[in-house]
Amino acid sequence: MTAQTPVLSTADQQPKTAQDFLQRAWKAHVHKNYIRAVGDFRKAMSIEPQSAEACFGLGLSLKMMGKPNDALAAYQKTIQLLDQGSLNDNPARAAMLRRLAQAHASQLAVAAN
Repeated sequence: MTAQTPVLSTADQQPKTAQDFLQRAWKAHVHKNYIRAVGDFRKAMSIEPQSAEACFGLGLSLKMMGKPNDALAAYQKTIQLLDQGSLNDNPARAAMLRRLAQAHASQLAVAAN
């Protein structure tokens, strides 16, 4: 039996696509590296501006960094992108993301008052 070298995804090596940056951003977010997550979510959005998933992830990381106004703007943008058809190919995922973005936005709005 030979030892196998772990296969690293492209995102682990050097991200190039929006999906690569999105994958790496979620990994950073899970490991509480919010600064890197924010940078990678923003990079994913610069490559794919209509990515509601990247925008939502940006909101989560900004919220965890204690930036509620920026997080609220990201959640509102997520809803806007979904209204414009982001994730139309996956209506269940779009509906779930919309509910989550609305809930987080409402929570931040209540906390601001």
